[in-house]
Amino acid sequence: MQMIDLFGMFKHWDAGEAAELKHVVIPLLGRFKGETGENYHLLCIVDSTPRGLQPRKWIGRLLEIHRELGITNGHFFRDTNGLRLRAHHFEPRFFDRLEMVKMSRPQLLSSVDNIKDEFGVSRSFRRGAT
Repeated sequence: MQMIDLFGMFKHWDAGEAAELKHVVIPLLGRFKGETGENYHLLCIVDSTPRGLQPRKWIGRLLEIHRELGITNGHFFRDTNGLRLRAHHFEPRFFDRLEMVKMSRPQLLSSVDNIKDEFGVSRSFRRGAT
């Protein structure tokens, strides 16, 4: 998610809204495994999920904030200096949410002793999800 390109988000936003099946195009810009140079990878996600999650709504709100601030290119998730946020910036809130899940639905994470060790983003989300 740190590789989301703001310019690409603005560029592709209306296409997802106008499509017969509404969706959000997430443009990832950067270097990916096995490739040389920076490339765009377009990831399409649903407008809303059957469970009621609304990615388009929330992504749209963040786009509007960027637009109001006059920021139309660069990193989608950025610090106050415009630098790309690293994964570790998201860890505290992520861990808090997982702790809440563990307390409210212990059966979901019963085998997890230490949330930070098991799900730390430095270990990659793919490994943590496994």
